[in-house]
Amino acid sequence: MITYFPTPYNDESLYSIVARYHIHNGHKWPGATLEELFNSNKIRKVEEVYIRYLPSLVKKISVFSNKFTSKYFIDNHTEIPIVRPFKENSWYNDFTLNLDRNARRGSKVLYSSYLPKQYSSNAQNISSKEYFYYCPECLMNQYNEFGECFWNRLHQIPGIFVCNIHKIPLLEHYMNFKNFKKVNFITPKLEDAYRKGHKFKENIMDLLINISEDLEYLMRRNFSSLSEQYLFEKYMVLMKIKGIGFPFNKRQRLLGEMVLDFYPEEILNLFNSNFDLLDKRNWLETITTQSRMVYCHPLRHVLVMRVLSGSVKNFFEKEYIYEPFGQKPWICMNPLSEHYLKPKVNRLDLSVNENTRNIQGDFVCDCGYVYRLREGEIDPTQVKNFNNRVIKRGALWEKSLLKLVEDKMMKKDIADITMLNRNALAKIINQLINMRQLDEQNQHVEHKKKKTLEYREEWIKLRKSHPSLPRKELSSINRKVYVWLNKHDKDWLIKNSPARRNTVSKKLNYAERDLFLLKKAKQINQKWSRLEEANNRIIRKSLNQMYELLGNNLYRKTEQYPLTVEYLQSIQESLVEFQKRRIIYVLNNRYCNSTVSFTQVKFHVGLSKNSNETLTNYLLKMIKHHNEKFKPPSN
Repeated sequence: MITYFPTPYNDESLYSIVARYHIHNGHKWPGATLEELFNSNKIRKVEEVYIRYLPSLVKKISVFSNKFTSKYFIDNHTEIPIVRPFKENSWYNDFTLNLDRNARRGSKVLYSSYLPKQYSSNAQNISSKEYFYYCPECLMNQYNEFGECFWNRLHQIPGIFVCNIHKIPLLEHYMNFKNFKKVNFITPKLEDAYRKGHKFKENIMDLLINISEDLEYLMRRNFSSLSEQYLFEKYMVLMKIKGIGFPFNKRQRLLGEMVLDFYPEEILNLFNSNFDLLDKRNWLETITTQSRMVYCHPLRHVLVMRVLSGSVKNFFEKEYIYEPFGQKPWICMNPLSEHYLKPKVNRLDLSVNENTRNIQGDFVCDCGYVYRLREGEIDPTQVKNFNNRVIKRGALWEKSLLKLVEDKMMKKDIADITMLNRNALAKIINQLINMRQLDEQNQHVEHKKKKTLEYREEWIKLRKSHPSLPRKELSSINRKVYVWLNKHDKDWLIKNSPARRNTVSKKLNYAERDLFLLKKAKQINQKWSRLEEANNRIIRKSLNQMYELLGNNLYRKTEQYPLTVEYLQSIQESLVEFQKRRIIYVLNNRYCNSTVSFTQVKFHVGLSKNSNETLTNYLLKMIKHHNEKFKPPSN
């Protein structure tokens, strides 16, 4: 049974606590201490002191203080708080939960898989320190206050090479604990404070102090696990603010250039974080690729955070908003609105140009006007060929333009107001007019559909109210509904109306009808001259003309009226016969009191150059006969 356990000092490493226990109890061999605290003398590595057998230790010393739990030692006396923010939440939960479970069972489950990967699972990443580090000033203060010295866990963190309290370089202890074949317990001595250490240049020293403060900030805050998405999105916002977020395929190289400009090569080499800018698989890939962020060492996170935000504290405590085009509201560029050039735009949609891969922003005003600016452009009034940047003019602009057209404003003045050339303006006006007409047509169609549906309901109600009435009587009750449906929805009306009553239709007697039409045709033929007098022109007796006068679509059923068709064919007039009659009509009516020439009659009769020779001879004969009537008698 353990009767004594040293009180842990602030920020003392767990190894140091166990080492002091070993020395205080005067044990000569480490195995005795290991057996006493951990029930095992087979521990070979320093890390295994709190990784493999921590549950056994907690079980034995919990009688001294109820705060002695696995979680207490992990959070306050190990380097885990530096690692935890950059690991998945399940990593820390599994780690502490399994420790507590095995403590209750008294089991000695090996957790060595956690520590070699506690900083990163990347084999080429930063390794843990191989030597113990200490601050000589802190060592003397410890001795003066406590009468003994201990290992500070902060000084063992990779990346910390200076003391944040005294702003001096840490000293490296001569003992390489990585080479221990078995665990050996040592603590720093007062005389170690007087050893000489490494000196850094002033600029290097300043950076080392800043980075040490960043790492201590992480330790003190003891953040819970941060999601990869949170870290990635914040990195992306900061890179955009720094002007290196776009194009996407170049941001890793641009970030690399910033890191190399910010940190001297000596610093990067000291942290095993130098890289080849041309190597796309360098460690910066774990920053710019969300899925690979789990492989990034915490120290490298710190290096990037300081480059992008000035410090780790700024990174976590400040809110960063990417505003490539300044803060809202932005001015509206709608020249036909009352708020033209006034800060009324509150919406900005960011995207990446498909060709240049640079950032661009679409400024969307409530009036519907949308214009685009590219990265580096702040004032839209200074953009050349601004009309090429207009994405959408909106309903207000279109309505105002049509109002100017309706008010008969000159196109030149409209072009000046809208800042469009006349050709483009004319094209837009035509498009808007066509769109408005189409909208009106669509509205008319919608109105027609709506009215038809309403009248359908009324017709159905009418039928239900009068189920025995026939269609004719129903239509007389609500004539308006019937006429509308009969015109616009006839098929539906037929399907939803009473069936027509069966009536016996008389079969048409085509023989009798043929005799009737024959008689009518003879009467028309006899009165043909009267028809011509009534129309004051000569009319040719053609089949089509006779069919038209007889009516009843006779030309469609000629086979049903053989007598009538035969008669019509017998009296029909050929074109030559008709033109002969026309010649006589022209001579007797137009030139009855004067002589006439061949050309005059030919023009009025309508003869072509290629007229029938017989017809031409007939015309000459009739002209000669006509003109002889006007010759003076011979003596």
